[in-house]
Amino acid sequence: MQAQQLFEACACGDMAAVKAALDTEASANTSWNGTSLLHAACKEGRAAVAELLLQAGAALEGTDEYGSTPLQLACSHGHTAIVQLLLQAGAAKESTARFRSPPLHLACSRGHAAIVQLLLLAGANKESTESDKSTPLHLACCRGHAAVVQLLLQAGVNKESSDECGATPLHLACEEGHTAILQLLLEAGANKERQRWPVLHSPAPCLQPRPCCGCACSIASWRTG
Repeated sequence: MQAQQLFEACACGDMAAVKAALDTEASANTSWNGTSLLHAACKEGRAAVAELLLQAGAALEGTDEYGSTPLQLACSHGHTAIVQLLLQAGAAKESTARFRSPPLHLACSRGHAAIVQLLLLAGANKESTESDKSTPLHLACCRGHAAVVQLLLQAGVNKESSDECGATPLHLACEEGHTAILQLLLEAGANKERQRWPVLHSPAPCLQPRPCCGCACSIASWRTG
């Protein structure tokens, strides 16, 4: 079987074809156009194929043509069963392939709560930052994923961390109008008086100094218990 055909079989979940190829001459680390068989299975959510490839010795930490690991693809596309499989096989939880976010950041930014929970239970660094100093909590708050925010708060994340523009998770929730997340943060004790100050040496076009604003103005006096 040609590399392209085997790649397509993995992407489509054709277990019989993949198994037959592996039982003959094919390597579990075959790649096509810079992408491995395991990457194809993980991106498309083919858990059975991914398990078969891992049993046959597929590399866990290889990167595809865009610099993503299999775990990063599974987290990004919301394939919970594959994430669990990869973690059990020993995939690096903090992998930061070139130009890509860590797995926890990807899951948080896309709202995949079940995957976030798996990564937290596996010990993923909940305070890790991207190049702009965004934490997983920043991303979940900005994108409006309340269930993810709740998981992160329950895990004890720092509610007051600032990104390179001086924004806390509360600032981002306010600016994006995510009222449910705002309530979660306030109930968890987030500082509603903290001002957003731009970092002078940051290359980012930060906003002018201002207090937590937007919908926070009408909620700042909430009783948070």
